[in-house]
Amino acid sequence: MTATRIDLNADLGEGVGDDAAMLSLVTSANIACGGHASDPDLMFATLRLAADRGVAIGAHPGLSLIHISEPTRPY
Repeated sequence: MTATRIDLNADLGEGVGDDAAMLSLVTSANIACGGHASDPDLMFATLRLAADRGVAIGAHPGLSLIHISEPTRPY
């Protein structure tokens, strides 16, 4: 029988919760970028933690404020 592999993913780097603890549980993480409430230092620190732990990294883009104030613009 072939084993089933499950990718446990989380959105991290947003300045909410304990990213280090979550990175010990997940196999991949989408790191905040763009219009999130976080800051670049936290985002890069989360990227480093994920890389150090062998967690696959993806992007979790956020909407910028211009998209919120101008809803007719395409995302």
